[in-house]
Amino acid sequence: MAKEITIKVSDKDYDLIQRIAKSEKRRFSDFIQLVFAEGLDYFFCEESICFKKHDDELTEEEHKQIQINDELSKKEGWYELDYEEKVAQGYKQVYQWWENHFYNQKTKEYEDNLIKPLVERIQSFAIEEEEDG
Repeated sequence: MAKEITIKVSDKDYDLIQRIAKSEKRRFSDFIQLVFAEGLDYFFCEESICFKKHDDELTEEEHKQIQINDELSKKEGWYELDYEEKVAQGYKQVYQWWENHFYNQKTKEYEDNLIKPLVERIQSFAIEEEEDG
């Protein structure tokens, strides 16, 4: 199911945006969809955001691993171990938060499980509609 997002603009700005879309050879709705996605990407390119996932956004396997990780963390000296030593004992990193700048201990890189995938999904609505239309 898809939801709609609406914004208010003046008649003059609406006309200008329509003309911009036309000059870009885009249907108006597709153009707005793509501009919105790009705006999200741009807004959060240097801005960090994070919030906890809902329980239903975690898989059954992730819920089980969280319990395993919690039990492992109760072991004496657990916090002195490095990542590889924790993994050897059964630890697996579970991403319980939506965030756009999180550190992946396995890859040793910062990743985005929120904004980039969201932008790609929003863009795909416009692109798929265009291809289907």
